[in-house]
Amino acid sequence: MMSVPMNMTKERTAPWRPPWDRRKARALRTVEGRVALIWEGRIVVLRPGERVFVGRGPDSRLRGGDPSLSWAHARVDVEPGRVRVTDLGSTNGLWQGGRRKRSAELVAGGVILIGRCPLLVGTPAPPPAPEGTAIWGDHWFRSRQMTRVVTQAALAAQVDAPVWIRGASGTGKEGLARGLHSAGPRAQGPWVALNCAALPETLAESELFGVVRGAFTGADRDRKGAFERAHGGTLFLDEVGELSPAIQAKLLRVVEERRVTPVGGSEPRAVDVRIVAATWVDLDREAAMGAFRFDLLQRISVLRLELSPLRKRPRDIAPIYGRFLHELGLDVAPLDAHVLAELEGRPWPGNARGLRAHALRTSLGALSELGANIGAAPPCPRRAAAEAVERYGGNRSRAARALGVSRSTLYRWLSSEVTGAPPELTPHERPTHDEACHDTA
Repeated sequence: MMSVPMNMTKERTAPWRPPWDRRKARALRTVEGRVALIWEGRIVVLRPGERVFVGRGPDSRLRGGDPSLSWAHARVDVEPGRVRVTDLGSTNGLWQGGRRKRSAELVAGGVILIGRCPLLVGTPAPPPAPEGTAIWGDHWFRSRQMTRVVTQAALAAQVDAPVWIRGASGTGKEGLARGLHSAGPRAQGPWVALNCAALPETLAESELFGVVRGAFTGADRDRKGAFERAHGGTLFLDEVGELSPAIQAKLLRVVEERRVTPVGGSEPRAVDVRIVAATWVDLDREAAMGAFRFDLLQRISVLRLELSPLRKRPRDIAPIYGRFLHELGLDVAPLDAHVLAELEGRPWPGNARGLRAHALRTSLGALSELGANIGAAPPCPRRAAAEAVERYGGNRSRAARALGVSRSTLYRWLSSEVTGAPPELTPHERPTHDEACHDTA
């Protein structure tokens, strides 16, 4: 029997898990305690110890023209990871959670009304997201379009009324709804999300309104529906347009009366829920064609928000892509101008889903360059490595980071005689369809 040297028995291979196998996204790295203030369509990044003033006067760094603002309205003091806003004796004051405040402390994801103007507190995004990227709620962004949308969402959060969010698949409707919930007075209440498109018609009523024991075969106990589970908080109804006409009629009654009657029950139960609905279809058109109840639409769309596809806000493509690289644990340098141009030049029909799949492919080094056509066959790794080295002026470290691989892998590719695509992943290494297309933006 062969003896094993003692020093070899102590050596262990470090455990490794492919990035798509992580159950939770990588924790966000803070950026030196800085905060990103979102005000009047702008993103202002401040460091701890800085102080700025808000108002209509020339000495206010955060200026606004709204008549509800005083000349010198408020003072903002930045502390590590948070801000303190103090009223300076203004006419219309500070408002948070429906109450007027002399001063208030806010952390990332918070909002306060200065007069009628919302001031949002976000976080500056870490690399590889480009400079000027802010994080508020579940969104990474730097475009004026998205800055306006999150501001509208923060303002809508202060009004306890139903909201309809419209946007294509992968634009981040649920993330915006979560931010709206967290920024409003119901933030301490439950958050319940229900995908209406995935509900069989036979189960939709019990999932929404609950069921009592013995209502049907298999109902061996009372079970609360989504409305009761969301009591005191927010109910997010994704793809609400997919509900059948019969369920739409019952949903209308619950929205109007704020009472639900479980399947098999006789006594209605009071519920206090804010509804946030989302669709990719135009419910106005659907209602005009008779495919969706017009009266229900009027009840659930008191406030409306719309998310544009990424092709209409290309400046948000690199921040979202940087987010996915960060969550995958790829410590790469900030994206350079060439990479930004390649990313922003694509239409991204899948929006954030396509970007996340692209980030996964990049993490495997399966793409030669960010300008490759979506769906094209993976190129030769040797050619990919050579082109990356040439693009970065011979700097192999930067080339490896751009490809999302280690330097040793880059060297192996450069010395390889392989002329085709990299070998296929084994079944346990291959990401599932759901993981590759999961919407997190």
